[in-house]
Amino acid sequence: EVIHCALWGKGGLAVQELQEDGSMSLVPVDPELRPSATPVYSPDGSLLAVPMEQSVVLFSLLSRSKQGEIPVRGVSQLHFSATGRFLVVFRRYVKAADGKQAEPNLFLFALSDVEHAIEVSSWVQRSFDREKTIQWLEDDSFFAKINTNEVQFFATENLQDAQQPRFRLSSKGVASFAISKGRKDIFVSTFTPSIKGQPGFVEIRKFPQIHDSPITRKSFFKCDSVFCKCKVIFVGIVTYMYEGYHEVGWQGKYSCLACEDINRC
Repeated sequence: EVIHCALWGKGGLAVQELQEDGSMSLVPVDPELRPSATPVYSPDGSLLAVPMEQSVVLFSLLSRSKQGEIPVRGVSQLHFSATGRFLVVFRRYVKAADGKQAEPNLFLFALSDVEHAIEVSSWVQRSFDREKTIQWLEDDSFFAKINTNEVQFFATENLQDAQQPRFRLSSKGVASFAISKGRKDIFVSTFTPSIKGQPGFVEIRKFPQIHDSPITRKSFFKCDSVFCKCKVIFVGIVTYMYEGYHEVGWQGKYSCLACEDINRC
């Protein structure tokens, strides 16, 4: 077995190999591949997505060759889906002039044929977090993203389905969400911050029964943000609460809600 590690810089792309006997070798493979932003590995480590000035290059670390190219310019961040079947491509948001609709800057590509990646959908997105903006079920059967006042869930068994939401979870002011790991007993947690004196709250629902009443709901005062760590039956919710401004700056505290049994959380 050979472990591959990609290195890049002004001299282009090189591959470092770590053999089972502990020996290492560094092999330059493409002096023309000079990334304009950070490349990312596919989940199985076989493919490297390299953002360039004019496109995204899909490079095989096994054959050490270019496999495909996605014609999107100015890409700043990339993110593979859970199984590597899809690639999320983000370029910096640019506000449109004269009140016109901004051009899409967040794209989803299907990689069933790496040589001919297919654009599945695109959106206007002001900011991007690789771990939060678009989240996937572990088998890539669904992905989800936040839109205004709702979390949208898209099915991927048919690429046409991935263009419009299959489910919409409406919650006024929802700021973040998380999907639990695993392929059954899947849960979705959402966080809505305080609005006009009303406490913020976290709700947890089972997927895909997201329109049913939440399994649990917890309210928080002075809650600024929530970090959700989700597993199959364990949900940990960490909140950061601002208490006010003091001479040394903003002061706050962390609190943690851990649910061993989701029904008794």
